[in-house]
This record gives sequence, structure tokens and C-alpha cells, in this order.
Amino acid sequence: MPQLRLIFVSNGKERPFLLRGSRWTIGRDPHSDIVIPDPLVSRRHAVLWYEGHELFIRDAGAKNLVEVNGKAANEALPVPVGARFRLGSTEAVLLGPNEPHARFDATESSKVFDIWALPETEPQPSNEQLKTLALVADALQPVRSIADAAWLVVSMARQLIPHDRIVIGRIGSQDRIDILASEQRALEAKDGKTGETQAHSSLKIPRKLLSELRSKHRAACLCRRPSQGNDTGIERLMAAPWIRGDRVEGFLFVQRRLENSEFNSLEERGETVSSSDSTPFEECRPAPTEDLQLLQLIVRLLDARLETIETIERLENDKLAMRSFTRRLPSLLSVSPETQQLRRDLVRLSGLSDPMLITGEPGSGKLFLAMHLHSGGHETRSGEETVPPFVPVRLTPEGIQRAEDQLFGLEGDHPGNYAIQAAHGGTLCIRNIEHLPESAQLRLTDELLNGRINTALDPTPLRTRLIATSSLNYEELCGTLHPDLIALFPHRALVTVPLRRRLDDIPLLASYFLEEYAARTGAGAARVSPRAMDRLRAYHWPNNIKELEQVLETAAVLARGHVIYPKQLPPQFTQNKPASDAVPTEIPTLKQIESEHIMRVLELVGGNKSLACKALGIAYSTLHEKLKLM
Repeated sequence: MPQLRLIFVSNGKERPFLLRGSRWTIGRDPHSDIVIPDPLVSRRHAVLWYEGHELFIRDAGAKNLVEVNGKAANEALPVPVGARFRLGSTEAVLLGPNEPHARFDATESSKVFDIWALPETEPQPSNEQLKTLALVADALQPVRSIADAAWLVVSMARQLIPHDRIVIGRIGSQDRIDILASEQRALEAKDGKTGETQAHSSLKIPRKLLSELRSKHRAACLCRRPSQGNDTGIERLMAAPWIRGDRVEGFLFVQRRLENSEFNSLEERGETVSSSDSTPFEECRPAPTEDLQLLQLIVRLLDARLETIETIERLENDKLAMRSFTRRLPSLLSVSPETQQLRRDLVRLSGLSDPMLITGEPGSGKLFLAMHLHSGGHETRSGEETVPPFVPVRLTPEGIQRAEDQLFGLEGDHPGNYAIQAAHGGTLCIRNIEHLPESAQLRLTDELLNGRINTALDPTPLRTRLIATSSLNYEELCGTLHPDLIALFPHRALVTVPLRRRLDDIPLLASYFLEEYAARTGAGAARVSPRAMDRLRAYHWPNNIKELEQVLETAAVLARGHVIYPKQLPPQFTQNKPASDAVPTEIPTLKQIESEHIMRVLELVGGNKSLACKALGIAYSTLHEKLKLM
């Protein structure tokens, strides 16, 4: 295990501490392993420890929470090398072995005799090197789109390369050219009038030049005489390829018209050779080497910029996709062994297309796991450009008569109006499958086994994965569902873990839900005080993760994005009920819980119904109706 060092900085003075051992207490108490003589540091402020090869820190009940890289450590946080702490008014940084440390020195030195700075109005570059670097710096301005980056590169190229027209283009399917940026100098005709401009002229690039770029993967130049006999000039066409892998992705193209006298002058300098007037299209040999080298260097700069932007776009898209995906999977955020085993089972089963059964208590994340199985299975399929459908159908005891119509539709229904057809090519998720009538069970089994939907017309092909969820356990389901339907599930049921059996996950889940709520609303992320966290951990959570999310969102509104204290929690959290594995014998109805919660919120906001609606996440009219029914 490497020897790490903590560097503490207080009142401009540094104090190192070499981390030997595996666990350290930090505080003002002289008996602490790391003593910090700071009046804003509690006697027992924080705990630092190794878990495997990773270092963690957690607040130890201090009034001023420890901050690690700006994040409060009211739960166990990993501490990477380079992390910065704040404990009271003391700052600290974690350094690796032999890693240098730098800080600003406020002490004066008599050896400093002068100091210079650029004037407020920066002078124009005075030599060619500075001018070129200034152009490169302008081309490297931060932009977020490929088109903007291409425009900056064109702006640089027009000042470095003689041209009539500069274009950056991307080669699409069937060699279609998508122009990302272009610049054209207005041409002057022989009669002194201005010629056609970029907006009214079309770009025609010889295919021979494109073939040269594709075969050589290097900048190339072609010269040609215009087809009109009365024009004696020469057109010089240069292009440098923009390469991705082995393919020419695009190009930087420069067009310049030369008079015969200018062309002959270039020929005398060895840049080109004259060509026969009878041939409308010739290569320049030897090519204008310096211009081609410059063109190639500019394309290297362009390629680096575009690759960076594409990488940023891909990372942002991945981040959005991951946020969207993990938003559905809080039930997998866990340090408990049971949930980690569940995660391993999900990885093993995600790539399969077999029907799956998920059981567990209400609110424990069964639907989230079904969505994970669906998404994971889709990621393993190839050749699909669109995301396959995920169709959840929630059954209730009151809706048994409608269950068959929900799944299979009524005669004459449009195919998309019933669930099993809408889920074709994707996943049909039947929630509370124990409420499915036996006739519907048999029909579902028959259609899934035969791979077709039995409609009034011709049978329709069916390719659908079935995922079923239930609050009953597997043995109870075997006694409730038809044996033929049970036989469709080749694997034992996945079982979610109730929250009261994973109380150590509550700090992790609380941080996750509060950050998600802050991201959705644009408010500051609230954090849970140690006393409020104790109340959350002592509760029995009959409605599991779903209830935790609702409680925290309401508390975040009441705390106005700051610290959540016990007074912001519903009344049932003030009684310190012990958590146990057994569900309490007297469970209040959902209506009772809702009524008590509404009254508690109204009490906390001083009767302000508008603020109560915001805390409860309901419309004002909905609150009015619920109050009338109480």
C-alpha cells in the first residue's frame, strides 16, 4: 500500500502528516490520531480509513461538516489522491508518494526588484512567429459545435494562404459534400465589375482530386485551364484530406485563379510546369510544396479540434444516457451484499430473451429492474437502429375484468391500442401478474409459445419478451398462476431487497435522490443532517425506496435546498421506531398516510397552500379536492 501524505494548511502554515496504519480519527481532541488546533474543528470531527486499497472519509458528528472537493462528507466518501479537504477553517490536500506540493507564498522577498506585465491593450504581434501563433490561438477559441470550429479554422487559413475560395467540407453518403464552412473573395472581372459571389456560385471539385486524396491520404494539387476559350488564366485547386481511420472523412479545399503571367512566374521558380492548351485538366508537377504543407498542417489542427468536439459531444450524450438510465435504477445503488448479488444476476440475465419474473415488496424497485433487463437486452442486439418498445401494464384487483382487454384488445381495435401488439419487438412488462384472470393467462401462454397473436383476421407474428412482477413470493405465485404460465419462466424469480434490510444504503440513496431533485428543479442540492439521517435509518420503510424518494423531495422543498433537519421530516420519523425485518402488524392505509402527510406539510409551511402544493408535487386544485375529502 503506497504511503500517502496529508498536508494541512492553517493561517498560512503547512503541517504534513504521513498516513501509516489503516484508520485515523481527526479532531481538536488531543487524543485524536490527527490533531487540528482549529476552534472551528470539533473535538471528534471526522474518521479516515482504508477499505481495501481505497481511502474513505466520513463526518463524525461535527457541527461543521467535512468537505471533500466541495462535497459534504455526511456519508462515506472515497478520497482520491489530489483531493482537497476543508475541516473548519483548515484546508488539507492528499498527496501520493513523492508527489510535489505547490501553494502561493504571501511573504515578501527583498530580492524582487521589478515586475512587468503586458499593457491593458495588448499590442499587435510584431513578428511572423507571433502573428502565426495569434492566428492559431484565435482558431482554438472554445466552441461547442463542429460548424463553429470549422469556421474559425477557415478564418485562420484565409490569412495564411492566397486564395479565391476556401471550403471545409465533409463527405457524406454517395460522395455528397456537406459544407461546414467557407470563405470566398469577391472576384473582379476584366471590365472592372465585381464577379459572382459565394452565394451565387457553385463549388465543383474534380473527382480526380478526390481520388488523389483517397489514394495518397496527403494534400494534393491540380491545375486546369478554364473551358472557355477567351479566358487565358489557370485555376489551381489544392485540397488536404481530413482522415478518420482509413477513410477520408472530409477536406480543406483552396481554389485560386492565376493569370498566365503569374503561372509562368511560378513555373520559373520550379513550383509547376506549363501545360498544353489543348488539355483542359492537368496536374501541377512539382506541386507548390510549401502551400500544401501549410494546408496539411491546418487540416491537422482542424482534425484535432473536431475530434475533441466529437469526443465532448459523445461524453455528454453518454452522460445524459447514463443519467437517464440510472434515474430508473436507484434500487441498484447499494453497498449491501444482497443487492450486489442481485446486480450480478441482472448482468447475467440482461442479454437473454427468456421471460423473467421479479418479486418483492411494493416500492422496492421491481419496475426499475424490469427496465434494466429490457435496456440490457437491447444493448446486446445488433442491427437495430431504434430502441425497442417497453410496454408496462399495471393490473389491479378492481380491474380484473379489463385485464384481458388491456393485453389483447377488443375486436376491431387498432394494433397499437393493445399491449401485446404494442410490445412487438420489445418487452411486455405485466405488473402484479397475480391479478391476471386464468383465461388471459392461458391465452398469453399460447401466444408467447407459438410466436403469434390470434386475431380475428390472420394470425400476426409476435416477438415479445415477457417480464412479470409481483408482490407475492415465488411459492405463492406457483399456487396462484396457471402451471403453464409458470412454466414459461425458466429462471427463479429475481427478488428485490426491502429497504429495511439495507439501511446502510440510505445515505447513498439520499444523496442520489437529492442531487436528482436538484438537477430537475434547478435548486441547490439539500443535504441530510446527522440527526435526520439517524431518523431515516431508524424507520421501517413499508413502501421502501419509493417512500424514501417522496419523503426526501418534500423535505428538500421545506429545507429550501439547505440542510434537512428532523423537523422537516413527516411525523412518523420523530418517534424513532426501530427498523426490523418484520412488517409492523398495524399498517395504516395509503389514504391515512396521505392525509397525515398533507396535514403535516401544511403545518410546516404555516398553512400556505401554494408552498404545500410545491412540496407535495401536486396541483392546487388536487390539494383542494383532497382537503375536501378529509
